[in-house]
Amino acid sequence: MTTPRKPTATGGNPGNYDYTSLLKEFSLVLRKFDWMDDAACRGMTNVNFFPEARYKTEAPQAVAVCRTCGVQQECRDFAIKNEIEYGIWGGMTAIERKQWRRDSVIP
Repeated sequence: MTTPRKPTATGGNPGNYDYTSLLKEFSLVLRKFDWMDDAACRGMTNVNFFPEARYKTEAPQAVAVCRTCGVQQECRDFAIKNEIEYGIWGGMTAIERKQWRRDSVIP
């Protein structure tokens, strides 16, 4: 027996995505932030920074690019502060960022 999916603002979706969250995140990324000009990933199209689209949670090639980046910390902070739920940001997966936020909460 399968568990029915929870309806969303989009009338439900066939995948595991919350499209409302995706739209919020997309609008954030479209905004211009100074640190993004210096990102090592800027203009890269051959590296998958959004492994969730292929139902994987890790992207070692993307993380390797992040390790060489001069603005890795700014990128990571941006994703954590804005609770971005998808993609590799500052070398962290969405799962790692979620765990970091959970572990960083002071009781």
